[in-house]
Amino acid sequence: MNDKIFQELLITEKIGYYILSGFSALYAFIAIIMLYTNNLFPACVAFVSSLIFAVCYFKVSIPNIPRIAITVHLVSFIYAIGMVYYFGWDYGAQFYLLPSILFCYMGNLSNKKTTYCIGISGVLIFVFLYLFMHAYKYSLNNNLMFNDIKIDNFAYVFHSFFVCITTIVMMYTTKLKIYEDIEEKEIVNKKIEIYASTDPLTHLLNRWAFMEKLHIVQNKKPIHFAIIDIDFFKNINDTYGHNIGDEVLKTTASYIKISFEKYTDMIARWGGEEFLIFALGCSNEEFYEACNKFRLNLNNTKFYNKELKVSVSIGCLHIENNFVYSDFNKYIKEVDELLYKAKNSGRNNIKTNI
Repeated sequence: MNDKIFQELLITEKIGYYILSGFSALYAFIAIIMLYTNNLFPACVAFVSSLIFAVCYFKVSIPNIPRIAITVHLVSFIYAIGMVYYFGWDYGAQFYLLPSILFCYMGNLSNKKTTYCIGISGVLIFVFLYLFMHAYKYSLNNNLMFNDIKIDNFAYVFHSFFVCITTIVMMYTTKLKIYEDIEEKEIVNKKIEIYASTDPLTHLLNRWAFMEKLHIVQNKKPIHFAIIDIDFFKNINDTYGHNIGDEVLKTTASYIKISFEKYTDMIARWGGEEFLIFALGCSNEEFYEACNKFRLNLNNTKFYNKELKVSVSIGCLHIENNFVYSDFNKYIKEVDELLYKAKNSGRNNIKTNI
């Protein structure tokens, strides 16, 4: 993951804790003010709101955006309905419900229909609050007094500021959530690309990926092809089982990578028990020696509780001219002929055109 995004996500996690703990403390403070001003009902509403944030803080090990959005959404409903009923529409219902409406964008529930239904319900509650509490005058329309001073306007400004800050913070966390989602999709795409180009058993290139890489090779010389075939591989599967056969294939692939990593990364599982290697930038002697070293190392390795020894036959083709992609089939035909010579010569050996 990108270091910058990772650091920002850590900041978002801290912000999540700050939102939960800060809101819990804020509503507890409001509850105290309401009790001090002898407004018992709104004090209970504020206390319940504080309790919801506190429970979310202590029950959630790592806050995330959906969880915080759901909590803010729930508290917004409770607080808005209770306070508008007690103090009236002018107390600022629209500001309390704004976080609830934003839930449509931040809730991120797995079921999108549920997300939008909850968001729409916030809008409907806003409409019904206006209709019943303002138009039909069901609100109690109590004044908020502090030491015989009416502070409704102050509370209105305070809540406006509070909800604006809430919105900014949650939009910031949403932005980072988008970054995280993009990063996750990039990781998934990279994995898909790897799976599409890699043989799942040996983790070498598959035939398609090998050809794609070969297609972009510029004219180079000298070039080398080697095709490796595991001797009597069918007998290994028939005698010892496919699990041992798979182990042989994986070990063979591992030895090939170790032997040729100095010269090339273009190594493919070409067929069932065949492997194809393409290299350039090394001498004929170096490439041949790498082939022979690999053959000897594998031949000295024992499988199936040291009962099974495996050998390979190798066709090794050296080409002094520039590589030409359109001649690939000709190269394969030539290296295949060398492989057949190695097999017909008793196997466990290398045949080269030099």
